[in-house]
Amino acid sequence: MPENDKSASAADADDFKIEVIKTGKTETIYGYSCAEHKITIFTKEGPINAIVWASKDVEIGKPITAKNAGGMAGGMSAGTFMYDGQIEGYPLKTEMIMNQMGMNMTIIMTVVNIDEGTIDSEKMRVPSTYDIKPFDAKSMMGQ
Repeated sequence: MPENDKSASAADADDFKIEVIKTGKTETIYGYSCAEHKITIFTKEGPINAIVWASKDVEIGKPITAKNAGGMAGGMSAGTFMYDGQIEGYPLKTEMIMNQMGMNMTIIMTVVNIDEGTIDSEKMRVPSTYDIKPFDAKSMMGQ
C-alpha cells in the first residue's frame, strides 16, 4: 500500500496546479536508491502525468532559496524546483505522459552518468548582462 504521506497542490492560479504523491516505492538508478513520486500537473489544456524517481544521495548545487531564486519558496534542490520543492533529492529518472495537440506522448529521461567533484567557480559566474527573473512555472507550461 503506497504511503501517500506527501501530497499537495502547488500554485495559486486556478488553471495550473501541481500534485505530488510519494508512493513509497523505490528503484535503484545508476547505483543510487531513488524514491518514486507520481506527479500530476493540472493545466487548462488537460493534465500532464509524470513519475519521478529522486535520490537524496545526489546533490547538485546549493539548495534553491527565496534569496537566490528570485522569490521562489526555499529549500529545493536545483532538480526539483519545478515541483515546488515537494520532492526530496535530485531526479534521476522522469517519465512524462501527456497529450500534445492530439498526440499521446511518453518522454523518459534517465541519468546515465554522474561525475562527482567540483566545478571551477569561474565557469559558474553569471555574466553581468544576465537578467535574473523570478521563476514562473506557468510560463514553462506555455500559459
